[in-house]
Amino acid sequence: MRNQTISRSMGTLVLSFLLLSAGCETMHNSGIPGFDSFAQPDNEAQKAAARHREEYQQSHDHNSLYWLLAHKIASGMTLNEVEAAIGESGERELDTSRVAKGGPYQITDLVYKWGPDSSGFSVILFFRDGRVYNFDPHDYKNP
Repeated sequence: MRNQTISRSMGTLVLSFLLLSAGCETMHNSGIPGFDSFAQPDNEAQKAAARHREEYQQSHDHNSLYWLLAHKIASGMTLNEVEAAIGESGERELDTSRVAKGGPYQITDLVYKWGPDSSGFSVILFFRDGRVYNFDPHDYKNP
């Protein structure tokens, strides 16, 4: 039992060291959903994200919203991560009867809306157990 505890502690220590020594860029490329929305805009992709976020915040630009959805949002992200990526809070949709027809959604899913954008479109995202559910960023590649 004592050897397992020591072994587990050593494993945690080694993992912590590897994460700390990996640097921010490695963590940025780690694939952890939403992690890059908190990273500093120190490369071209982060600068593009900041530009699109600002354009969406200022004018609700349709192309910028779709760019953010295609490049910064992923299934598994929390509401806070999505709001940070888009730069705006989502509006909770309480009447979901008109948005969840025929899909793989449950009555307990939470629904949030962003928009309307400059083209009059709104984006609806579903959250199950606190995370984006059934989202495909490829749906937003070509607005």
